[in-house]
Amino acid sequence: MPQALDYREMYLASFEERTALETKLLDAEARTAAVRQYADELFNELDLVRKRLAAAQRLADKRGETVRTLAADLRGLTERMKRLLAREETHFNPADVLPPVDCPLLLNIDGTLRRAERVRYIQSRGDIMEYRLDDGQVVMGRFPWTYP
Repeated sequence: MPQALDYREMYLASFEERTALETKLLDAEARTAAVRQYADELFNELDLVRKRLAAAQRLADKRGETVRTLAADLRGLTERMKRLLAREETHFNPADVLPPVDCPLLLNIDGTLRRAERVRYIQSRGDIMEYRLDDGQVVMGRFPWTYP
């Protein structure tokens, strides 16, 4: 799903900043679409290999070699999918790195990725931070984060 731009941020940004933000967003959307398409193709291929494997197992008494070949194909495809997913992992800043205030963020809260915005500044570096999630809920704490 394409990400909507924060129009308040766009209004306050200079033309160059808006252009850079729009370009970054378009690049991210294109990469995401390409990865999703490739992942869909891999899942379709995986489904086909699983179907072939199931059919081959029914005939295993006649064709023992086919089962081993298909199992090897399945392992190879699984490894390709793991490499794809590992390559597309997002880098998160550690929880002790302070994110900017009033800026769209992506937080990793207990393994769940949530869109959020840091609400206010803190008095000292050790204070607890406050975030407003995309659903309006406010959470407090420190979480690994990145820009969306």
